[in-house]
Amino acid sequence: MILLILAGCAPHPLSTTSMPNTPAGGTALPTTAVAPGSPTEQPVSVSTPAAPAQPTFAGTPLPTLSATPDTRPLPADWRDWPYVPTISARAIEIYKKGLTMGNDPHAFSVVGDCQSIPGVFLGKYDDVRLYHLDPAYAALQETIDYYKGSFNRDGNAVRGGFTAATILSPLQADPENCKPGETPLTCEFRVHKPSILIISLETWADPKTVDRYETYLRQILDKSIEHGVLPLLGTKADVAEVGGGKHVINPIIAKLAYEYDLPLWNFWRSAQALSNGGIDPNRDGFHLTQEGWDLKSFVALQALDAARRAVSGKPAPPAGQASLTATPTPILTLTSLPTPLPICNKNPDCLVFGLMESKDGDLQYRGVYWFDLNNQKLTQMAGEGYNLQDISADRQHLLINYNHSLYISAPDGSNPLKISDLFFDLSKQTAYWMDGGKKVAWISVKNGQTALQLYDMAAGTSKELTHPEDSPIGLYPSPDPLKIYWQKGTCSARGVCNSAGVWVSSLEDAPAQELSGVISPVFSPDGQTFAFMDPIYNRPNEFNDILVMEKIKERLPSRRLGVFPAASGYMVRPRLAGYAWSPDSQKIFALIDDHSNYFEKSLKLHTYMIAFSNNRLYQYKDLENGGVMPQLSWSADSSQIVISTTDRLKSGEYRINLELLTFANLVVTPLLDNQNLIDTNYTYITNVYWPAYQK
Repeated sequence: MILLILAGCAPHPLSTTSMPNTPAGGTALPTTAVAPGSPTEQPVSVSTPAAPAQPTFAGTPLPTLSATPDTRPLPADWRDWPYVPTISARAIEIYKKGLTMGNDPHAFSVVGDCQSIPGVFLGKYDDVRLYHLDPAYAALQETIDYYKGSFNRDGNAVRGGFTAATILSPLQADPENCKPGETPLTCEFRVHKPSILIISLETWADPKTVDRYETYLRQILDKSIEHGVLPLLGTKADVAEVGGGKHVINPIIAKLAYEYDLPLWNFWRSAQALSNGGIDPNRDGFHLTQEGWDLKSFVALQALDAARRAVSGKPAPPAGQASLTATPTPILTLTSLPTPLPICNKNPDCLVFGLMESKDGDLQYRGVYWFDLNNQKLTQMAGEGYNLQDISADRQHLLINYNHSLYISAPDGSNPLKISDLFFDLSKQTAYWMDGGKKVAWISVKNGQTALQLYDMAAGTSKELTHPEDSPIGLYPSPDPLKIYWQKGTCSARGVCNSAGVWVSSLEDAPAQELSGVISPVFSPDGQTFAFMDPIYNRPNEFNDILVMEKIKERLPSRRLGVFPAASGYMVRPRLAGYAWSPDSQKIFALIDDHSNYFEKSLKLHTYMIAFSNNRLYQYKDLENGGVMPQLSWSADSSQIVISTTDRLKSGEYRINLELLTFANLVVTPLLDNQNLIDTNYTYITNVYWPAYQK
């Protein structure tokens, strides 16, 4: 069986690092291309003979097609052909004949160029760490298992620069593996005995000689059928063979698929759902983006699945499995190879955080990362579009969202479980773990209305806790297993929210209660107290954002924590920028920002710690770069704290800073090679955790 994809490529080294953001669900993709027959898009002329050409096996001819009405789509309409094909009766006969000739039904090979090497095409399906199938696509695992060992195999017919012509040339065969006179194609047939051959070859350089391309493609099809290998042709995503966006190769592929009565899967059509049609705009016009490679691999896998089921007589997979939607929602997958978290799996000195990027106020998630403090290694765990919400106390599960989809996953991103597609993601944190990882508090949104939800891990269901008028927009994580603290208000866009106070809901059906006079509460890990900003203070030489604390069970009186020194300088107003409890509940670390209203920026950050063991306030080294969007995370033993900020360089670029403060020696250590996280756009860390490692 041959899965034929003809895609553009030129010889060049490629990285093999890739993990997908794989689209899922749905039925058919709409086409956004120019309609066939328009002035800029001329379909290839096809003359349909009374009886289609019937290539035969040596010795025994194939059965004649039945005289039934021909309902197949015409080649001129190739843009509308489905991207997962129907396998015809004639195709099944070719495949079955090949089995009698000794072809291995569990083997396939790849023939192609640089875009067909295992590192970028299909190879990940031989390593369970590098892919994950959404539950809607679980049936594809049968096909992955069926062809195990072929996905990541470096065959004799894969090489940068291969074309439809060179694949048929004995001069291009590997002399170490191939016999004299064998072509790369026939050599691979002999060595691997595949029943599937996937071909992804360079575009034809000269559209004026496209008839030669057709000649070579016919020879490939004839040679494959001669060896009992079913050709499964596919269109390509690019249109690089000629300027003006005129397709030359794809109409030829459709023409031959129609003439030979062979299946065709329409990769071009599926790629139209991607940005720029899956083509990298920064390269040469035919190389795919990472998203394009991922989609190509996934749709190829679907085509293999369709063919395997057809030739074996097995039923089609459940509805929705064999197609993609026009607005794909990636499932949670890894983005690093070969071992995603080689150190952080068992290293206590690792942080996990999410990144956000602002393009003139348009906030987009930049992924989820692990950072090893010891060797300064940064590992991306989930790619563009994903954000971190929380990590469980035992470090075994993450809460991660992709826009409105909320997932539970392992620390390396594997085994994701989707909680809902109704996740509210416009504010900082709208999901966290409760009751020792048995439940998840989260906020949903439907028809513009938000609601507080409680997800039960054992039952796999969520219960709504609030009423329509409550309008929750954010959560304040608390160790209390019976209450959820949340922010009321409205959000007009991601990061643009107006607060209407802090409220608390019990897990019973009792109405929510407001915590009056409380701003941004942070709860102690022992569940006894919480700290917050109290707006009632407004004293000379001080600032409004005063940190106070009170016991959870005794709302009054509140206790004012520390008297922070007044700032100096023209139009400088100190303000409380962030605070966090230590894991032992004995200390609070606070950042005071000297913010200049004149320069409209942070001048420096003062660092303080309030120790309840002796009721003293300690001041540590200032962070001279200042910084905005600070985040704090304590070490498990309460001896160190990591401070993350964003500042702006003189070049105008934005830099993510990670700094480690060690209380024993009062040393502040920069952690991150700043070149790793510098961007022309405003970028910052959303949520950061330094989780305790559980042996």
